[in-house]
Amino acid sequence: GSVSGLLLANAVVESESQASILPTTGGTVLSIHRDEGDVVKRGDLLAVLDNVSLDANAERANAELVRLEQQVKRTRELADQGVVSRRELEDLEYQLSTARTSDREASSTFGETRLVAPFDGVVAARDVRVGEYAGASVVAFQIVDLSALRVVASLPERDLATVRLGQSAK
Repeated sequence: GSVSGLLLANAVVESESQASILPTTGGTVLSIHRDEGDVVKRGDLLAVLDNVSLDANAERANAELVRLEQQVKRTRELADQGVVSRRELEDLEYQLSTARTSDREASSTFGETRLVAPFDGVVAARDVRVGEYAGASVVAFQIVDLSALRVVASLPERDLATVRLGQSAK
């Protein structure tokens, strides 16, 4: 007759795609928009943090940019009339270039206080609460994609010879 063997092993089912969402900057949690078990789409808002210094830096950089743009415009008109030296105009244009860079940098960090889902999936864990401080080293959310799962089993070395690629498992 036929002979069969039974191999028992512990296994873990895990997602092929999973992400730990960490704030890129620290801040107080203002609001939470998703909880454990919620289905999310890429870009869905998970939580909002409050970081006053990021917002203030963006506003300050933008105000400086606007001020320098106006000053360069006026100085350019005066330079065309010969009232202001070309060297003074070049110095202001350099300051304007630096201000544009600062504004781009500050604008890119503006909104970093919004935690969003990186892909479609399910919120597997939420480790932040409204009112608490969420730092850049603390995992705020865990997102998993349940459409692509895998099973990871641990086998003793003595049983490896009995397992082959493509073999069915239950």
